[in-house]
Amino acid sequence: MVGSFMLHDFCAPAAVRPPSRTRLRPLVVGRWNFRAFARLNNIANVNYVGTVIVGDTNGRYFEPSATRNFLIGLSAYATF
Repeated sequence: MVGSFMLHDFCAPAAVRPPSRTRLRPLVVGRWNFRAFARLNNIANVNYVGTVIVGDTNGRYFEPSATRNFLIGLSAYATF
């Protein structure tokens, strides 16, 4: 990130602040590998115990599991 800074010009009546810019320099050398993945959890949407709490004093020893959910993603890495 290139931050903003004040420019002082002797001809201008006041200092000028130029807009800041973000510079991205992509890395294109090397061999890139991509991997797509997908996961579906609790496909039958069954209620079961997800966590057991040991030594709980308020009587809630079991926590329910997560409902049906999914995850979709893409990973990329480069080797040199």
